[in-house]
Amino acid sequence: MDPAVEIMGFLAANDVCATIFATGVMSETQEGQEVMTIIEANPGLFEIANHTMYHCDLARGGGGSPSTAPCAGGPFDADRIRQELSDAEAILAVGTGQDPQPYWRPPYGSTNQAVLDAAASVGYTKTFMWDIDTVDWKPIADGGPSAEQIAARVVNGAVNGSNVLFHLGGYETLDALHLIVPGLRDRGFTLTSLSDLLN
Repeated sequence: MDPAVEIMGFLAANDVCATIFATGVMSETQEGQEVMTIIEANPGLFEIANHTMYHCDLARGGGGSPSTAPCAGGPFDADRIRQELSDAEAILAVGTGQDPQPYWRPPYGSTNQAVLDAAASVGYTKTFMWDIDTVDWKPIADGGPSAEQIAARVVNGAVNGSNVLFHLGGYETLDALHLIVPGLRDRGFTLTSLSDLLN
């Protein structure tokens, strides 16, 4: 989460609209609370969406961030899926003054019909994936992309309606955004939130 506040500041300073899929547990950190404050202060730019409480793999079990402890075991049952979303929602709503419903993204993109049904039963009827994955969560030392590689992937790969996956804790994300924002605008794209895209 170290660059999160700087990333949000850059987006705000450059009038970049974005949908922020936040987890409850990371939103409770100091950096997370600062991000929530920035979202609340800029409702015309940012909208909050649900990324569950602990970033568990809801379809298969396991996963988790920053800890694996809450996610141990096999696939989650419907009650546990609902709790993951409802617990996060309470934190996100208080932190931003926004209702994250109906938008959510399943951690790891891991989902099935049981997960979708459980999510819908607590108001999360709009499930979002992505068509451009920046892989910004992976450091260069471990084979992750440089800022220039991320920028090239996004600017060259974007099409009308693209949903680009970034992380506020991404290693090269801030530097990449300095290239991506003007690069996409030069190509004629409007950078917007998912609700704007859908309406």
